[in-house]
Amino acid sequence: MIITLKREKLLNPNCLLSCLIDKNINENSIKEIIKLNQYKNFSMTPEPIDNNNNRIVKIKFIIPDENQTILERNFLKEDLIDSLYKFVKYTNIGYDFDLIQGFPYKIYNQMTNTLEQEGLYPSSVIHIRKK
Repeated sequence: MIITLKREKLLNPNCLLSCLIDKNINENSIKEIIKLNQYKNFSMTPEPIDNNNNRIVKIKFIIPDENQTILERNFLKEDLIDSLYKFVKYTNIGYDFDLIQGFPYKIYNQMTNTLEQEGLYPSSVIHIRKK
């Protein structure tokens, strides 16, 4: 018997233990639980407020779903590219992804560069591309 787990159960910290005890659990489900629970430990810093000190970067993330969902969040220009990945992972997108710019085409993968160094200041639109 293979058990299919719903997303809300995957995010329950007690689910992993109970699933490991059940010998009939699908191995892929366990891998998915482990992967999703890695991201639960992220602690996002509060969203910065624009107080006219010219440090805010406004980012729109476009999710490739049937609705072309858009997430918006403010960051500081000295935040790292890694903080963008953490934000998207924090939203429990549920798959591996790259952050890209459409034109000119660019993959944001230099995790230690600041948003300003990558040319994202003062605002940008970033596409989430499923790997």
